This record gives sequence, C-alpha cells and structure tokens, in this order.
Amino acid sequence: MWIWPRQPRPQVRGPLRGTAALALTAALVLTGCAPSAPASTAAGGEHDTEGTVIFYDTSGHATLDPATAANDRNMTNGLMPALYDNLVEFDDDGKPVPGLATDWHYNDDLTEFTLEIREGVRFHDGETLDAEAVAANFERSISLLDQASTTLHGAFDFVTEVEVVDDHTVTMHLDQPNGQIEYWLGKVAGMMISPRAIEESGDGLELDAVGTGPYKLSSFVPNNRARLDRFDDYWDGAEGRPAHLEHHRVSEGQSRLNAVRSGQADLSLIAPRQIPEAENAGLEVLVNEKNSIWTIYLNINRESLSKLKVRRAIMHAIDREGLAEAISYGSGKPATQLVTELSPIYDEELAERYPYDPERARELLAEAGYADGLEISFLLLNTSEYLQLGEALQAMLGEAGIDVQLDVIDLSQNLMFRPPHERGDIMMVRRGAGADALEAYQEVVSSYGTGTQGAPVTPRIDELVEEGRLINADDPDRQELLEDLNEEVVEQAATFPVITRSNVYAYQPGCITGIEPNAGYVTDKLDTVKIAGGCS
Repeated sequence: MWIWPRQPRPQVRGPLRGTAALALTAALVLTGCAPSAPASTAAGGEHDTEGTVIFYDTSGHATLDPATAANDRNMTNGLMPALYDNLVEFDDDGKPVPGLATDWHYNDDLTEFTLEIREGVRFHDGETLDAEAVAANFERSISLLDQASTTLHGAFDFVTEVEVVDDHTVTMHLDQPNGQIEYWLGKVAGMMISPRAIEESGDGLELDAVGTGPYKLSSFVPNNRARLDRFDDYWDGAEGRPAHLEHHRVSEGQSRLNAVRSGQADLSLIAPRQIPEAENAGLEVLVNEKNSIWTIYLNINRESLSKLKVRRAIMHAIDREGLAEAISYGSGKPATQLVTELSPIYDEELAERYPYDPERARELLAEAGYADGLEISFLLLNTSEYLQLGEALQAMLGEAGIDVQLDVIDLSQNLMFRPPHERGDIMMVRRGAGADALEAYQEVVSSYGTGTQGAPVTPRIDELVEEGRLINADDPDRQELLEDLNEEVVEQAATFPVITRSNVYAYQPGCITGIEPNAGYVTDKLDTVKIAGGCS
C-alpha cells in the first residue's frame, strides 16, 4: 500500500504498438506520478466521530444477504464487512485468524470441523451470538445451496450435520474430507446473521441486514445506495469510527472523481487513468496493492476456445507490459498467472511464458485452422475501467487476426456469464486470488466454479483442485500441489490473465484514514475507514 506523490510520472518504458496504441491514445493522457512512502495518519491523530463518510463506489448491492451469489463476487461485497463479522478473519498475509470464532480445529481425517464461538457478542437487534445462532446460520446456508454462491458450496457441500456441542461450541460433520473450511468461513459463508432475522424475514433478508458488525443498516436502495449507522455496542469497540457510513453506486468514473473534488463525496474509488487528474486537483491518491488480477473467463463449449493453440494465440496477442504502463499508471503489472508476486506460489519463469508476439499468435491460429482469422464475442461490464481495458484488448487481438465483438452489459448483470448462460465467448473480470489461492483456481478454471462454462480445459485441473480440497491448509504438501496447479493453468492457457489490479482511491489530503486491504476479496474494508478531525 503506497501513496502517490505530486510529481511528474516517469516516461513509459514500452509504448503500445499499432492499432492498440491508437485506441489508447484517444482515451489517455500519459502523465501521472510514481509511488512513494505511505501517508501519515489523520491530522493531529484525532478522528471525527460525529461525521459521515460518503463513499462513491463503482458497484452496488442488489441485496445485503451474504448467501446470495452476487455478494460473493469480488466487485460487489465492499459493504458487507461493515454489517457482518466473519467467524474467521484474515491477517495482512492472508492467514486465518480469530473473528467471531476464537479457535477451531479438524479431526484427524478432516471430516469434522469444530469452532469455539466468541462470548459477549450481540447482534444489532440485541440477540446473542452463541452456538445455536451459528448453527441456525449454517442450516440456512445449507438449505439455500441450490441458489447459493461458490463460497457457500465450498463450506457446506459436504456437511451432513451441524452439532451444537455446548453454548459456545459447534461441530460440522462432513461426508468427505475438506481442508478449506476456515478459508470459506472467512468470506460470506462465515458472515453471521441474527437468528431472529432469519426466523422473521426468511428470504426477505435482502432488505433487512442484521449482523454483528461495527455498523447497522439504516436504509438501503438496491444497486443505488445504503446508509449505515455506527453500532455503539460493537463487541470490538467503536472508538474513532464515524457516526455514519454512506455507500453510493456511481458507475461513471468522472462523476465519482468530481464528487470528491466538489465535496459531495469524502472518498471515491477511481480508475488508474484518473490519477493525474486527481493529483492535479490537489487530492490525495491512495493505491492499495492487492493479490488481484484482471483476467478473462472463457467458454470452452465454443469450438475455437476448446483448442489449446487458439488459447495460446490469445495469450501471445496481449501486450501486457504496454497495458500496465499505459492504463494502470504504475498501479498494475503484467500478469500471466492467476496470482501476483504477493502469493507464495507465484512463479517467475511462468511470468515469461507468453511474451507479446502477434505474429506468433497468427501462426498458432493458422495451425489451429483459423488462418483467415477468428471472431469472438466479449461480454464486458459498462464501467469506464472495464471499457477502457476491453477496447484496448479488442484492438490488440485484432492485430493478431482475432475479431472481438464487444457485448456491453450493465454492472448489475455481472453474474450473466454463470453456467448455463450461452451469451459471450469470453468475459473479463477483476479477480482476487484471495487468502487461499486454491479458491481462485477452483472458481475460475475448475468445474466447481461459477465462471466455468463446461468442463475445465484439461481434466488435470479438476484432479489437482480436488486433491487440494482434501489437504489441510497447514499441510506443507499443499504448497507443492498449488504450484503444480498454477503451472498447469498457465501451460494450458485455461484463463487469460492480463495485468494485476490495485484499488485506487481519491480524497481530500489528510482527511481519510483506515482504508485497509481485505485479504479475502478484491474490495477493501469500509468498516475501518475514519475521518480526520476538522475534515467533515
């Protein structure tokens, strides 16, 4: 995590070539700035506890129910940690640490997972968190598996019984080993809802979010805005937090930046291309580096994409270094793997596997039977960041003989590429490897994932994912398995990574602190954001 200083940006090392360069030149002014040391804390060390943080985001929430698939997606879950605590949290290195559960353990064969539940925690409606409340949440999740997210499936697919051992101990009994549960419970599967709300609201929880988090819901307009009030009885303390938090969905990037400049918003997520403009306006820009990638899901039910040479041609047709320099303004790096340099399974040799080579791409297409070119439908979300990158990729692939037809959809339709939907051959997403790299591969390239259309590109991927699920996360053999899985995915071009992605924020200098990375997701934590004294 670092702050951009107000100084000219160094010259670009390797400019884009050909049509791709023209596409970007029309949209970009290549000036900017370079990273420096992290910023200091709030001015004077004091925080405004009576104010409201107004945050303008690229995306919103259709519901506030942790069980829904939309809230498991990386780009639509930023608000959830403010409302709900997890049974398991992650430290800065992505290691599972206590949350609402103070301890946990498996039995020897990984078919039982026992949690010790924290005492003295209350929900926003006054209900007590205990083993019965946790069991009620687990049972609800199991009942919703036919419509639930990948995370809920990962946590509960194999659960045959939820046992309340005593007031603060719960055991999950499984019909087969599962060594990933603590990672799944660090995401939406481990967000606890009030048992009273479960009983009274049922499927209505989308509009009545009652958790144990540091904020409680005041009002909610789906896919538009939410207002939260500080929960002063929060078990982990409310000190320094603002009285209110407002989350607004504003898809258009210029509007988000203008809102911070005018004072309409305190904090905004901006596109990397807006860094120079934000700096020139006197705003502070924060870049949170993430274990996050711009990558492309592919539908291998399409005959062309089922061919390895076609997939490798697409990999060679992408000028990743040029994209990183021109589009991310130094906040991103070229990527050929689903993990970044922050991951212990990142492989330096695999990073060089697919150099930019449009001629080689054309050769591979010809060898695959597409000497006259290939047409691909590209499902693309309608935010400025997606559109800019998508249009640059369209131009690059065109240089290699691949005619990309952009099919632009609204951000609220981000689940459209889930099976068995037949619209689009490829779809670009910003994907976080999360705290557990296995989960990323499971989601993006295996038959277990919600983005995989058809079978994985090779059976070996499913075999390795399944082996990984059966190994305890602390087992040293798991590291080697994940390295093998990473290599298989890269060699088979099972997905098309593009560049790494950081979160870029703009705010008035010295006025916002506590924007902490969330190891489990691409989004960052809103529940830790604070306002410096004298800024509201």
